[in-house]
Amino acid sequence: MNNLSTTTKAAILLTAAAQASTMLLFMYASVSKLLEMKTFQGQLSGSPLLKGFALPLSWLVPAAEILVCLLLCFRSTLRTGLILALVLLAAFSIYIIAILTGQAPIPCSCGGVLASMSWTEHLTFNLFFIGLLIAAILWGKPRS
Repeated sequence: MNNLSTTTKAAILLTAAAQASTMLLFMYASVSKLLEMKTFQGQLSGSPLLKGFALPLSWLVPAAEILVCLLLCFRSTLRTGLILALVLLAAFSIYIIAILTGQAPIPCSCGGVLASMSWTEHLTFNLFFIGLLIAAILWGKPRS
C-alpha cells in the first residue's frame, strides 16, 4: 500500500512535470541552435544588445541548455538543473523585455517552432515555464 499523502504525490508530479517539460524544451532548443549554428550566430550578431558577444554566446547558450538537460537526468543534480533552467529562462526573458521596449525589431534567435512566436508570445511562454520551475523548486520533490 502506498502511504504517500496527496500533497506529497502532487509535489512529486509537479517535479516530474517540470523536469520532463524543461528537458524537452532545452534539448529541442539546443539541438535547433546547433543544427542552424550559422543562422543562430547571424541572428545574435544582428542584435544591438548582443552583437559583440555573438560568437561566444552562440556556443555557450546551447552548451548551457544541454548542461541543464544533463543535470535534470539525475536525482542528485535535479534541483541544480531546475535552478539553472530558471536562471537561463529569466535571462532570456529579460532580453525579450529589452527587445520589446526597444525601437528596432530584432529577429528571434530561437530555433524551430519557437522561432515562429512573436516576442510577446515568447515572453508569455517563458513566464509559464518560470512559474513551473519556481513551483517545482519551492514545493517539488524528486521521485524516490
